[in-house]
Amino acid sequence: MFKRKKIYLLLIQVACIAPFGMFTAFNYKRIAFDRNPYFLENDHLVTIIGSVGILCNGLFRLVWGYLFDHLSFKTIIIFINWALMVFSALILFAVQNPISYFFMIPLIYLCYGGIYAILP
Repeated sequence: MFKRKKIYLLLIQVACIAPFGMFTAFNYKRIAFDRNPYFLENDHLVTIIGSVGILCNGLFRLVWGYLFDHLSFKTIIIFINWALMVFSALILFAVQNPISYFFMIPLIYLCYGGIYAILP
């Protein structure tokens, strides 16, 4: 189908990175409700957190595209991989505090949007 081997490696890499972003996008409310009883009483706050995350995803795709024009693909994808590993390790700690969770979910969405912005 594709002539170059690198495109297959890129698609495999994206297939390995993207599930964490999808997991967060689909389950950020469930994580909040299960791990912190404060969020059970404040569903509107969790909804706002998700909305801010979606805005970060969309707006920062432009930033990722700009960075891709000025930096190498390898540099960007390594940064995204490291950031998502750190965020996945910290999400269960961040949910204990509403303020830290408010920043963690948009950061995850921000990196998740970068995966698709750098695809050819």
